[in-house]
Amino acid sequence: MKVIQTLLCGISSNRKYTLITRSFGSYEKARNGNTKHSWFPISALLGAAVGLSVLSLEKKNCASCDQKRDRKEVSPSTKNKKASKVQYDKPEVELLKRKRAIFLTGRIDDSVAHDIMLKLLLLDSVSEGSNSKNEKETSKRTPAEKPPILMYINSGGGKISSGLAIYDAMQAVESPVHTYVLGRACSMASILAAAGEPGHRIAYENARFMVHEASTFISKQKVTEVKVRFNETLYRNSVLIELLSKHTGKSIESIQKTFDRDHWMSADQAVEFGLIDTVIRTKPS
Repeated sequence: MKVIQTLLCGISSNRKYTLITRSFGSYEKARNGNTKHSWFPISALLGAAVGLSVLSLEKKNCASCDQKRDRKEVSPSTKNKKASKVQYDKPEVELLKRKRAIFLTGRIDDSVAHDIMLKLLLLDSVSEGSNSKNEKETSKRTPAEKPPILMYINSGGGKISSGLAIYDAMQAVESPVHTYVLGRACSMASILAAAGEPGHRIAYENARFMVHEASTFISKQKVTEVKVRFNETLYRNSVLIELLSKHTGKSIESIQKTFDRDHWMSADQAVEFGLIDTVIRTKPS
């Protein structure tokens, strides 16, 4: 009877923890010898167990109700967010088509290479102010008739494989790529600056350039793996030397001597080296 009264009291008063506290209180009294019945501690524990099961069922029911309510309320808003995201991306694409400008900033890695290659292919497939009506005429244009793509560079270099992917994309597109260096063009970024359209490789007067040989990091590897890694680094270094020799007009031997250490250059020195063609003066000289 005590257990039933305690259970009814806890449920009727809508206080979830009344049942548990009273049951354990009765259990303590039974331990001290204040009760007349020896079976009362067992009944108190049974009442506490019943109370815990009731609380767990209530929590599960409340959680399921909250999930259903959240699904009804959130689903329309998520659809609106997706629609707004698509609408937000359209002006960016239209602006990219009109200005035909690409910005290569920061470290060159796979994600940056993916972004640059995607934009190069996109701009090469359309002309300035093109639409769906004259899209066929744009594809029939010769490379000389296509408007240029402007690539603004401010990078300290990065992964050689990612940089070579950008380089191959620059050479693959039919539109001429004009390179502009602001800030710095170091390591792989200097080769991309030199790979622009001849006569349109430009730098601002405060830009800095740096070329050096390829580097790699080898740690805690087997001897055979170190040899494989070393040979791959030598191969990539020879590729970079050949590319610089191709775009600067210098011999491979002179490039190899320059590659021994980090070779820093100003914008005017980069013109003499053959990395760029002209320097934009921001102040009267």
